[in-house]
Amino acid sequence: MIIVQQIFGDGTIASIPSELTLRGNNLSHQVIPLVIISFLMITFAKFQNNSIFRSLFKLLISNKSFEQILKEELKLSSSSSIALVVNYFFIISTCVFLSIQATMKVSMSFSIGFALAIPAGVFMLQLLSLWIIGIITKEIKLVVVPLYETVVIIEFIGFLLFFLALIWVLNPQFSFYFLRAFGLLLALGFVLRFLKGLLSVLQKGVSWYYIILYFCTLEILPLFIAYYYVSNNFVN
Repeated sequence: MIIVQQIFGDGTIASIPSELTLRGNNLSHQVIPLVIISFLMITFAKFQNNSIFRSLFKLLISNKSFEQILKEELKLSSSSSIALVVNYFFIISTCVFLSIQATMKVSMSFSIGFALAIPAGVFMLQLLSLWIIGIITKEIKLVVVPLYETVVIIEFIGFLLFFLALIWVLNPQFSFYFLRAFGLLLALGFVLRFLKGLLSVLQKGVSWYYIILYFCTLEILPLFIAYYYVSNNFVN
């Protein structure tokens, strides 16, 4: 009888509301299109280069053969590589948007603007900082490999962030844990970029003094200023 009641009901008539009410704002409606676009970019990259993710992993763990792998397996100017860079911007904007909505009491337009501006700003800062060092030291050739490594790491982290964003959108009630995972992935990308760049320039005879100067002034200082500004003006 219990099973029959569960299937056909217990005979009671549910009350019908007298008027329609607005449903709560579901953030997944705003970010699911971005996740879909990210999935399409990853699929396109895989279709264009079937071994692209294996090549990315090889580039991450290799050092001496980095430039050779780029020439033979994954050219950064290829359509598959560009698709992964585009994927990075879409998916990290999704994660930033979800992070802002989970931690700050701000308007939707502010969240969208920040979600678009932060990834672009960080990406430009990473590339421009290397170019600035190359121009100051008059050693542009020394920063070419770190620039390539930055792009490779961005593509790899963007691929990992896709899975995080997908699970996050489907389970927003666990935003506390996803925020930590998001921070860990960003930290992983930062550490990988620094270590690979460090090994690259050390092998070419760059002094430790210039490396420490670059790291403190163009890597840590801008991030510290941004964190201080946001935490004092927007965080609950």
